[in-house]
Amino acid sequence: LAAQALRYDPLRQTWEKRLARYLSYQWRCKAHAGDLLQPFKVASLLAAVGASLNSRKPFLTRAHLEKALDTLLRDRLIAAWQYDRWDEACTTRRGWAHTWLQATILIEPPDSVRHHYQQLTRHETRAPLALPTPLTLGARLRQRRQQLGLTLTQVAEQLGVSPSYLYRV
Repeated sequence: LAAQALRYDPLRQTWEKRLARYLSYQWRCKAHAGDLLQPFKVASLLAAVGASLNSRKPFLTRAHLEKALDTLLRDRLIAAWQYDRWDEACTTRRGWAHTWLQATILIEPPDSVRHHYQQLTRHETRAPLALPTPLTLGARLRQRRQQLGLTLTQVAEQLGVSPSYLYRV
């Protein structure tokens, strides 16, 4: 994907170039979890391309983002995209742009990306099982004191420390 993103013109296709790099990075980061189909907030996608919402004409920002996603789809850098639970009727109301910024878009990676990361997960070595965490000094002291059937005061007297100090340990 990074090589294909280099083909985009940095002046005329800035959004496409930056979106391709951003999505490539996101999929690489999420590959180990095996969950490549994650929703992306519109605000996050706009931040990734370095753009902000045109508050006077928000429909232009929306059209530009959708055009960029369509270009990535046409060039097979993504397999599909769609809004996740987006009510198109809200665009007729005032202030719809702020609701749109919080909307999410599902972007599906192409089969080549899926296949590549499936191969990587097959070859990954499993992490060794973690050893149980050792007990702290205070926990070991309490455990041993209870095994011997002694009170905190009795142990403090035998050690020559105050019971409050021993309790804090």
